[in-house]
Amino acid sequence: MNASTNFEVMSQLKAKMFLGDQRGCTETEQFRRYCTFNFENYYNENKSAFGNLAVLNDETLAGGYSAEFTTRDSYYVLLLPVAGSLLCNINDSEISLVHPGQMAFLKILKNNHFVLTNSYKSELINFIQVWVKTDDNARRLKPEQFSFDIEERKNELIQITPQPGISVTASIGMFDGRKKAACFSRNMQSSLFAFVISGVFEVEHRLLHAGDGLALWNGINNIEMEALSNNAILFLLELE
Repeated sequence: MNASTNFEVMSQLKAKMFLGDQRGCTETEQFRRYCTFNFENYYNENKSAFGNLAVLNDETLAGGYSAEFTTRDSYYVLLLPVAGSLLCNINDSEISLVHPGQMAFLKILKNNHFVLTNSYKSELINFIQVWVKTDDNARRLKPEQFSFDIEERKNELIQITPQPGISVTASIGMFDGRKKAACFSRNMQSSLFAFVISGVFEVEHRLLHAGDGLALWNGINNIEMEALSNNAILFLLELE
């Protein structure tokens, strides 16, 4: 790609930031939830869903506590434990524990419910919960769990790819300060959402701190990022 073409791609790329300190927050003695987008009782006209990416919550549950959800539409649900292990039940059918270093991928059909439970009696757990809307309201999928080691594969993005035909792909990586990486999209028509779990990053010349999100769309090909702190963790979603 020559310089003029590269400039043209950059000029067409669109972006929107979602700052962590502007997220919606719901908190009780049993749980705390930070919402990047509108969710349940939290609403802000500037925090509507990003395409099919309807939910990106950073959630903390107290020991032994459960949170129950019912979906009005069909969704792919990604569960990423950050600290502590998480138990998920779909329609009262138990699923194995999901631990840090794993991601659970579920499909929840319209008007179904699922329950997320802290498996510890007294310790807090923290996890990322993502919902991606799908128009496939009939096909059931067996829940999947993916394992990864961000410390052993430090300074690279680890792609987590569900079975073929799924409209979302996730990537995660832990980086030392000043280490760079690139994300190559599967489809130029895809959109990308970057979320910083910890540390500081620069993604496409935009500074992101923990809890910040960045939506990118319109001609995505090669997205560049750089960690600006040690042990910084970035979570990426590519949405077709």
